[in-house]
Amino acid sequence: NFLGWLVFFRAHLRKQNRAHEVLDKPVPKPPADANGNPIPMNQAQRTAFQNELKDYMEKDDIAFSDLMKACIRSPKAKVIAETGGFENAYPLLERLRSRFCKNDEISKAAHLANYHSLRMNKTENGSEFLDKLAIAEVALKSAGEELSDTAKLSKLIASTQGNKAYADLARSIYSTPGM
Repeated sequence: NFLGWLVFFRAHLRKQNRAHEVLDKPVPKPPADANGNPIPMNQAQRTAFQNELKDYMEKDDIAFSDLMKACIRSPKAKVIAETGGFENAYPLLERLRSRFCKNDEISKAAHLANYHSLRMNKTENGSEFLDKLAIAEVALKSAGEELSDTAKLSKLIASTQGNKAYADLARSIYSTPGM
């Protein structure tokens, strides 16, 4: 799973001068107007931009070389890395995301369908049902989907319509701060 690999790759880069920061932003460009013409900068702005660019490039050198090494292990990723003409880590990682994240979207959709299909059985008690919901919620979080408190509350209330005690428990759990 690509997102799982990416978590470990970020952790690997974090210990090397915090190089993981360049994976989420492109190379800094000088400010430009709507037509693409450069906006003049004063000396302080130019120095700040040059320092930002230098810092980015130092981190990118680390991230890009490690990303290229990581791509060697997968034949498909290796072809993308070799033929793409990439000069920085950010565009290479974006291309890898577009190629390998498709299964993650399917997985996220499956987790969402599973979460919304959960119902409380007549034989299980409230804590067992809350455990099932918590497991499904953790699976959704790992897939990158955050659930709002409103969605959780409505799920608990809808699933416990047959038992008023559990519906009241759901309301009290999600309406009390810090629970």
